[in-house]
Amino acid sequence: MSSALALCALPGFTSYASSKFAVDGFSRMLRKELKMFGIPVITMTPGAYATPILNNSKTLHEKHFEEHEQSKKEYGDKYIKEYEALVKKTTMLGDPNEVIDTLMNALTAEHPRPRYIVGMDGLFLNAISLLPDNYQDVVT
Repeated sequence: MSSALALCALPGFTSYASSKFAVDGFSRMLRKELKMFGIPVITMTPGAYATPILNNSKTLHEKHFEEHEQSKKEYGDKYIKEYEALVKKTTMLGDPNEVIDTLMNALTAEHPRPRYIVGMDGLFLNAISLLPDNYQDVVT
């Protein structure tokens, strides 16, 4: 299970996105290595869904800034407010059952696609990922 954040990096999600970049790369290579054996490897790439991970992330950020006043000063109020706004927006997105339904369709498909991007924000981040890096930096 990857994430749309493996397609397009967003500030504030470095650790999470890095792990998903690793999952994405591993899946791509494994798919190529197992192709000769007829074993398909699929990558699920959902956008943000109403799951506890974003709330947990917000809690960790809040706790860090409460305990480390210097970090709070260095990051600044603008960063913290932008991050909180992003988390608030994304927790209002899709029903996780959409991901489960897509996964079930992929697992039962006779010829599954290599990648399933789930959700409008996933499709949006995929489109942004096709831009040159300097344009991605402006958009995100």
